[in-house]
Amino acid sequence: MDQRSTTGLKVVVAIVAALGVVMIGIPLAANLIVGTDYERSPISLGDTDAATRVVVEPGDAFDLGLLGHPDHPSVAWELAEIDSSVVEIRGSRHEPSGTNLPDDEYMAMIDADRRSWYAAVRDRAPDAEDEAEPYGAVWLVPVSMFDFAAAGYGDSLMGLEMRIADEVVATFEFRVSVVEDACRHLGESDTKVPHHCG
Repeated sequence: MDQRSTTGLKVVVAIVAALGVVMIGIPLAANLIVGTDYERSPISLGDTDAATRVVVEPGDAFDLGLLGHPDHPSVAWELAEIDSSVVEIRGSRHEPSGTNLPDDEYMAMIDADRRSWYAAVRDRAPDAEDEAEPYGAVWLVPVSMFDFAAAGYGDSLMGLEMRIADEVVATFEFRVSVVEDACRHLGESDTKVPHHCG
């Protein structure tokens, strides 16, 4: 291989690495990319996905992250409704100081009651320009995370709730459909399908 070919190969490798593309047992010289990390990653849902329908096939994974109450950082979201014959929970965790305070765009897409929680934090937080460490603990909010997988064909309503002093202060719902061909539902309104579908 001459110097120009070697240089060209290094450039291709650098570009591929920068894009986070994973090569699966195929020489770079073939110029073929079978899949990417994104295509194989689980469907991810968050606070802005209430009422979403997740359409997956048996064995497909998906996860959910929900912001917690900033004044009650140890209180985690709990799973209140699930059809375990359709969806299995593979794990959950809660981080009291798990993520940054949501920005205006994100807050505009969640329900008004929860939006007021984070607006109150912002109102009492020091001015970022005056803070030596503007992204310190005062700017962090709790987050609960759940890992799921499709277990069998069917539909399941997924209901979660947050309780403080035995009172439900917030709820979150979405629906999961486990089907034979999830990609057939690509493009349907308020629907998420596996990333490999396109």
